[in-house]
Amino acid sequence: MISVIIPAYNAERYLEQCVDSLLSCYRGSVEVILVDDGSKDSTPALCDALARQYRQVVTALHKPNGGVQTARNLGYSASKGEWIWFVDSDDVVAPQALEKLIETAATTKADAVYFNMTMFEDGAEPDWQASNQLCMGVISASDFLSGSYVQRYDHYLWEYIFRKDALAKMSCPRPSGAEGPCREEFSFLDDLVFTEEFLRIARSVEVVPETLYGYRQVGASITHATSPLVADSALRAIREIDTYQVPTEDELPKALMSIGLLFNAYRAAGMSEGAAGLRLEISQEITGRVTKVGKAKMPPRLLVRYAALRTGIGDLILSRREKRH
Repeated sequence: MISVIIPAYNAERYLEQCVDSLLSCYRGSVEVILVDDGSKDSTPALCDALARQYRQVVTALHKPNGGVQTARNLGYSASKGEWIWFVDSDDVVAPQALEKLIETAATTKADAVYFNMTMFEDGAEPDWQASNQLCMGVISASDFLSGSYVQRYDHYLWEYIFRKDALAKMSCPRPSGAEGPCREEFSFLDDLVFTEEFLRIARSVEVVPETLYGYRQVGASITHATSPLVADSALRAIREIDTYQVPTEDELPKALMSIGLLFNAYRAAGMSEGAAGLRLEISQEITGRVTKVGKAKMPPRLLVRYAALRTGIGDLILSRREKRH
């Protein structure tokens, strides 16, 4: 059985569509756990209504607001399935997703199954026929991790189902009181830390070259947020993954990935005076890493961003962008 865990915070606009996409075509060996994370809108009542509508399949849990990781851990601790799928409340899944994943989970010896996602604009429909470069097969966890550094595979949790026995090796009591595999001290790039840790205890990953997940691009999501708290979490997450040894002798791909993520953290910090110290810290971190790698090994896209940072053009662009919004 697959346990689908859906954290929900002020998710009244999308939650029903998310759950319906999961269960409209399949109600077999699956449980759906909705975790209301202290929502201030009608989400708590909606969770309860969906639990009544899909009896014996959907469970609704309620907790004070603590963040998506605390909600995931609570859902994990209540789960009964052999496999775990973390799904976001504003996204949808393909009509054949559960059937395909349960079929794969029943035969694979891997510790995770990975599949493709497609992004779609709010108000549009996902393209489930979206092309992808994935190749079917079982890959060692170390090779998969190396591939993630060159963006062959993503870190997003919703693109995986995880064997619960493997996640148990990462699970421990968390500050929220729940026992689970998610690091609650990170609010941004938490998926990056999670997959880094998981792929170091896993044996292998089975790749399914099908588009099974639809990621809704919503402007108000944390992915698009400008906040010193978001930037601080990103900086701490990047430093955290630096403590893990690269599974191959070639450290350059991971180094370049980290530099790219630091630029995203700098942008997320925002241009307010209160974030000046954090921007300086991230800027110095970027400069130190670029110096270590060497400009000759930097791809053009990162060189352009570095030049914009050093000349101040980047700050000007960010300031104008914030004023427009």
